[in-house]
Amino acid sequence: MRLGPLRHPWFAAFSGSVGLGGIGDEVARLALPLLILDLTHSIAAAATLRLVQALPYVFFGGILGVLIDRADKRKLLIGCDALSVALTLTIPVSVAAGVFSLNLLYVIGFLLGTVEVAWGVTTDFSVIPALVEPDELTIATVPGRVATQGDPWAPLSDNPQSLDPLLVLHERDREAGLPDAPWPPVYPKMPGELPRVAPSRARKAPDPG
Repeated sequence: MRLGPLRHPWFAAFSGSVGLGGIGDEVARLALPLLILDLTHSIAAAATLRLVQALPYVFFGGILGVLIDRADKRKLLIGCDALSVALTLTIPVSVAAGVFSLNLLYVIGFLLGTVEVAWGVTTDFSVIPALVEPDELTIATVPGRVATQGDPWAPLSDNPQSLDPLLVLHERDREAGLPDAPWPPVYPKMPGELPRVAPSRARKAPDPG
């Protein structure tokens, strides 16, 4: 059996597309600010474009991660690529149509940044875990992996450590008046343990008056 991620033909194609897409993205990152500088001769305008392109990470980074988990990853990546190409082509088309403006370029930059967020979240957190098929890591595959790759737990006993420093810290906290946190309910009540009941639900002592 071939090892490594390239054993998946779709991932080999994906790696090639990422490489080509990355080159295109870097060219766009360089070309768009230069275009603004040529139009406005303003460094502030070029810096504004970079800010506009970064805003989608702030606005949509978290929510896109939730939505992407419910989507078909491959179709989503293809859609991101197609939308990125379409948005980029909007620039020369708008110039040819005589409707190009700086504000339009800002809008395109924002939309391109949004597509880039969707692409990045998908590739970073969704595609890589998909390289391992569900039947490749089961209890039945463990002996073979240990035989070929070694036992990852074997070095644990090579450098044993002592619990004495932790016990010293524990005694120091007790002497300072810091009690243990409440233990899980499956354990019996421990000496010096705080009440397990929330203060608002604890029984109050009767008023002697």
